[in-house]
Amino acid sequence: MKKILILLILFQSTQAMWSSKARIPLKMPSSKKNQYLAFNAHTNFGKTHFIAGYKEPKQKAATEQKKINHDDEVITSKLVRRKKVSSDSAILIDESRLVQSFFTSRHNVRSIIATVLKQAQKSILIAAFTLTDPTIAQALLKAHKAGIKVEVITDYSNMNKPYSKIKELINGNIPVFYYNPALNPNAQQKNARFVPLMHLKLILCDNKIAITGSSNLTKAGQRGNIETITIIRDKQSIHEHVQEFDHLRPLCSTCQFLTNH
Repeated sequence: MKKILILLILFQSTQAMWSSKARIPLKMPSSKKNQYLAFNAHTNFGKTHFIAGYKEPKQKAATEQKKINHDDEVITSKLVRRKKVSSDSAILIDESRLVQSFFTSRHNVRSIIATVLKQAQKSILIAAFTLTDPTIAQALLKAHKAGIKVEVITDYSNMNKPYSKIKELINGNIPVFYYNPALNPNAQQKNARFVPLMHLKLILCDNKIAITGSSNLTKAGQRGNIETITIIRDKQSIHEHVQEFDHLRPLCSTCQFLTNH
C-alpha cells in the first residue's frame, strides 16, 4: 500500500512539472516573444527579430544598405576635403611660432616652401644636396629677376642629375656653387673614406626665416617620401644657420654646367 502511495505522489509531481503553466511551448505566443532567448540571434533580437538565422526582408535590407552607402559617401567626402586642405598646406603656416614642423605624410611641403620663398624681400640663400623641383626653381628665378639676392650651394653630383634645375639657374644668372672637399681644411672630412657630400637641406630668407629638415628640394622628396621640414624664426638659431652658410661658401667652387661629366 505504501508503495502505491509513493508511486501516486511521484506521478502527481511529474504531472505538475509538465503542466501548461510550466511548459515551454513549441510555438512561441506572439505576445510573449521577448520573454524567450535565442542563440546566435540578430542584433535586433527582442525588438524586431526573434528567430536565430532570421533573414531581413529585402526592402529593409535595401534600406540599411542605402544607409551604409550614404555613410561611406560621407566618409569619402570628408577624406576628399582633407586632401584639398593638405594640397595647400601653406594656410597652416603660423608666423607667431618660433619653430613649426611639417611632414610629407600629412602636409604639402612644396606649397609651404614656395610660400616662404615668395615672402623674401632681400635675399634667398640655399644649400641643397639635390634641386630638381621646377616649382622651387621657378620661384628662385622669379626672385632673382625681382632684384632679390639668390645664391645656391649644392653637391657636385647635382650638376648632372636627371631633372636637375642647376643648368636653368645658371642660365638665369643665379650664382650656383658646388661643395669642393679639397678646399675643406677639416682633415677628417677632407680625407674621408668616401667622397664627402654637401648633404644640407637649408633655405634662408632675408636672414629672418630658416627652413631645414630631411626633405630634398625634389618632387619625390616631397610627394612620395616620408620627410620633414621645420620653419625656424628664432633669431639665435637663424644666426647659427647663416654662419654655417657663410662658413661653407668659401669651401665651394663655381658651378659650370659641363655636358661631358
